[in-house]
Amino acid sequence: MLKQSKYQLITTFMDIKNKKIKSYWIIGIGLSVTSILFSQFSWQGSAELHTLTELLATVLALFVGLLALIRFYSRGGSSYLVLGAGFIGVGMLDGYHAVVSSIWFKAYLPSDLPSLIPWSWLASRIFLSAILLSLYFIIKRESENKDTKKITSKRVFSFIFITTLCSFIFFAFTPLPNGYFNNAFFNRPEELIPATLFLFALFGFIKQENWQAKNFSDWLIIAIIVNLITQFLVMPYSNHLFDIQFNLAHLLKIISYICILYGLSFSAFNAFQEADIQTKIRKKAQISLEASEIRNRTMMNSLADGLILINETGVIENINNAACKLFGYSKLETLGKNIKILMSEPYHSQHDDYLSAHLKPGKENIILSNRKVIGLKKDGSTFPMELSVSKMKVSGKQKYSGIIRDDTQRLQAENELISARDKAQIATEAKSNFLATMSHEIRTPMNGVLGMIELLQDTPLNAQQKDIIKTISDSGSALLDIINDILEYSKVEAGKVELELFPFNLERTVYDVTRLLQVKAEEKNIELIFYYHTDCPQHVIGDAGRIRQIILNLVGNAIKFTENGQVMVEVKRTKNTDNNYNTCIEITDTGVGIKNKDKDMLFESFTQADNTTSRKYGGTGLGLSICKQLINLMEGTIDVKSELGDGSMFWFELFLEESGTPKKLIETDLNGMRILIVDNNPINVQILKEQLIKLNMIVSNESNTTDVIPQMLSAHKIEKPYNIVIINNMMPELNGADLGHEILNHNTLKNTPLVLLTSATNLGDAAVYKKIGFASYLTKPILSEILYKTLKRVLGLKHNEKIDDSTNDIFLTRHTIIEDEIESKNKHIALSGKVLLVEDMIINQKVALGLMERLDLKIDIANNGKEAVEKHSRNKYDIILMDCQMPTMDGFEATKIIRETDTDIPIIAVTANVLSSDKERCNQAGMNDHLSKPFNRQQLVNILSRWLNTEDTKTLNHSSHINVENEENNSINYETLSQMKKTLGSVFDELIPAYINQSDDIMKDFMSRFNENDIKTIERYAHSMKSSSLNLGAETVSEVALKLENMCRNNTEKTQIHAQIVSIIKEYNTAKNTLLNYHDRGNKSVE
Repeated sequence: MLKQSKYQLITTFMDIKNKKIKSYWIIGIGLSVTSILFSQFSWQGSAELHTLTELLATVLALFVGLLALIRFYSRGGSSYLVLGAGFIGVGMLDGYHAVVSSIWFKAYLPSDLPSLIPWSWLASRIFLSAILLSLYFIIKRESENKDTKKITSKRVFSFIFITTLCSFIFFAFTPLPNGYFNNAFFNRPEELIPATLFLFALFGFIKQENWQAKNFSDWLIIAIIVNLITQFLVMPYSNHLFDIQFNLAHLLKIISYICILYGLSFSAFNAFQEADIQTKIRKKAQISLEASEIRNRTMMNSLADGLILINETGVIENINNAACKLFGYSKLETLGKNIKILMSEPYHSQHDDYLSAHLKPGKENIILSNRKVIGLKKDGSTFPMELSVSKMKVSGKQKYSGIIRDDTQRLQAENELISARDKAQIATEAKSNFLATMSHEIRTPMNGVLGMIELLQDTPLNAQQKDIIKTISDSGSALLDIINDILEYSKVEAGKVELELFPFNLERTVYDVTRLLQVKAEEKNIELIFYYHTDCPQHVIGDAGRIRQIILNLVGNAIKFTENGQVMVEVKRTKNTDNNYNTCIEITDTGVGIKNKDKDMLFESFTQADNTTSRKYGGTGLGLSICKQLINLMEGTIDVKSELGDGSMFWFELFLEESGTPKKLIETDLNGMRILIVDNNPINVQILKEQLIKLNMIVSNESNTTDVIPQMLSAHKIEKPYNIVIINNMMPELNGADLGHEILNHNTLKNTPLVLLTSATNLGDAAVYKKIGFASYLTKPILSEILYKTLKRVLGLKHNEKIDDSTNDIFLTRHTIIEDEIESKNKHIALSGKVLLVEDMIINQKVALGLMERLDLKIDIANNGKEAVEKHSRNKYDIILMDCQMPTMDGFEATKIIRETDTDIPIIAVTANVLSSDKERCNQAGMNDHLSKPFNRQQLVNILSRWLNTEDTKTLNHSSHINVENEENNSINYETLSQMKKTLGSVFDELIPAYINQSDDIMKDFMSRFNENDIKTIERYAHSMKSSSLNLGAETVSEVALKLENMCRNNTEKTQIHAQIVSIIKEYNTAKNTLLNYHDRGNKSVE
């Protein structure tokens, strides 16, 4: 709208400008034609008529000068001074010309009339043209806001007087030549001198940017045009005195004077009219000011807060009623007194210095804002007040206004609030401690119950016994989930949850949750769909554990409340208000839905949609409340859309910063490959299409199984066969397995690689599908990386790429991994080393011994911390499993004593305390890792494997099977390893052992350097580990090393440095085992 108005204004302005220029052309051409016509007449004037004409011109010129000077002295403007004084001079020259050229004076002058009249006329014309040209330059300076102070009245009038006086003297005493040159082209060529000056003046005024807006300028330009015509077309062609051209030139001069006079008169009229308007405006402003003063005075006295106005010396000039009441004075008692009478010490003594400091120029107008000070009442009592001070200038003098508010009630309310908050914190702390204690006391026997159940499952059992044990195990796990929920809620409520922001793979994290809950979905015959939009970044920075916890809760709820249909987990990007992108995770189900009236209380603690929910489905009602509080902690949002009987969609949004440059999954080896998707579920097709198009593959799809073979044959006929076909097993007309059997028994299509997708995961299916001839089968949901690697491997096998012989017979499936894991449980797992188990409870000792029975470890038992210290001093152990809460001496004290003599031995905290503060206490005591009670065999094996060297060659050989869906190990980036191997060639085989040898020495020396307070060496070690680990893809070790290096450089507290050393040793041992496996396998599982 503003641009349109501006355009219209410019258009209007240009129209006016064009019209005025046309008018000037019309005037100029009209005068030119008129002068030419008049020159045809032979009319002859006389000396008397000439004298009268010049006297009229003199009067007009003097009147113009006088009017311009009046305008100057009333409104200012150097241009009017020059114009006025100039026309006074012109009038004097015209008058002198009239007198000396009359018949009465010709006898007294040295020149005759044919000489005197042309030259004295020329003097006036040159003078006028020079004045008008000067006027243009002065107006230009004024329009550019340049200084014109040097153009003073004295200087201008002096110049005019001297110029005219010199002219008088010159003509009175100097004999002049004849002014007519009848033999030349121009009879009076000297007239071209003022003509040229008039021409320059005309160009200047027209070029001025603001000439179109001023009426006076219009008339001035017309006058210049008239003078220009006079000097160019009329007077130069005069043959002799008083001829028609001579008289016409004098008439045109008078017309030009009249134009300027009219323009000045019109300008003066407008100026006086404007002055009258300004006077009226000032009167109205005066009335408004008086009304405003009355209003301000009324408002000042009606303010609830005190308001005081003082001058630059601190004297009170005004005070309102509220301030008088506040300090106990009357108004008369304060006016004229120094403000210091209202101040207590130290403000009373400091006030003068403070005031003088703020009188200096350049200080802010707001001196104080809501400052808490102490006021002094008339009776000598003091009170807290809130003071805001501003400074201002009134009539050129500095003034200060202060707004004062009694702070007594606010402070009282604040103290009450602080007291209430402290009591609430004490209550919350007491509740959290109670819950933590109860958690510990419940977890400890639960460890015995669940541990014994796991040991019992290893014994021969009949079907009824297995069912009873499964019921006990499920009930125990459910009880443990309730304890965890209550403990997590207490941590959130007490504000003890701290976010751990690290780079992680978001797609992998969400995928792992869906895989974890896939079994529950299968039990209810629900399809679990995972849709990760391809424009979402994979690698982000955030708290992966908390995000995993939220998704696990929401997806678990969706499965729990869905009886049939599907649950979809969708991850996409949404634009936020800061023009950045949020990550939005939606969990949509086809379940029971939620009533509108129940939505608002869903995220409250211990609340479910209705009372029957907990009875039917179980649960504490804390899950969604914990989710909401965790998302709030991450500055995100969570909400739900649902209709009863129509399913629900829970969604939450977080801002997750991208972690560097995401690793590229796309490679050229799948570029242009043709692939056919056979699936009747449009959502599944859309997800697969996005993933495959991102791999630069040419994708087709078919929803009807009866049309698949004809479509494949058509593609084969036009010599564009499909390189691979993905088939969903659950199809309405013909299931995927049968369709694959038909394709593989077709003579033309039998060599087409087939991949089967299934939602059900039954052990033994692999053998069935392999026998049919499928190259691979995968369970949904599918991770994009797994899909890519499967296709690459299948196509590699088909295209006879160079692959290790041991993999030629491998059938690619997740179930091979599951079956191998089940088989590996029955294998003999060997961990070398001697273990000291420190535990005071007999039942927990039995559980731990039972779980470690098959590990061929040498195990000693200590019943408390004191025994542990004694046994450690007499024996050499490879690892200590240390309970924390024990009689005689607890695990913390025992660890500190052991660390005085042994900084290398791994000490694992085994405790039912799972708060972050408990883990931090374990780290500070010198423990290396943490194992929460209750624990199962796999958790115990994992922790022991991390800190002990494995010697199980069977397990290593077993791991050489192609594990497509589990290739990514969080501790190692295999892409980096593969790239390094390509770069180094045969030298690569020496790289991993060299790294481990060097890093082992550093790990052994870390604690001794810490005990010697040698932070510089620790910093150097961390710097070395940072770079060397990154080269081998041990990114987690590198990140922890970087943090340790920064801690040392920034002189962080020693307890934090110690905790970070423990962390890097832990992460290194994990990465070390992975690298050793990789090296021993000859890279078979990742190439």
